[in-house]
Amino acid sequence: RKEDEAAAAAAAAEKAEGVERKKQKEKEAKALRKQRARLRSLSTGAALVADDECEALCAALSTARLDELCTGLEAQLPGDAEAARAALRAEGRAIAEQQAA
Repeated sequence: RKEDEAAAAAAAAEKAEGVERKKQKEKEAKALRKQRARLRSLSTGAALVADDECEALCAALSTARLDELCTGLEAQLPGDAEAARAALRAEGRAIAEQQAA
């Protein structure tokens, strides 16, 4: 009887852990979608880079890096679109170099 209770408790704990992992994964995916949308909006609004370049950045960058990049772009725009464009292109080149290596 104690073995059954212990097994049931272990199964319940495992299930709860799985649910928590799933929630965390969904939360991370939502944050990534939000940052990708943010970059797309900044890029298209200021005509910084072509859509395919923007999509390549969205696909390659982590949530944290997207956030850093967007924050930097927001600080530069609308006043210095050239610097923002250069920052995006530099990020794209860095990704291309990493993938080539």
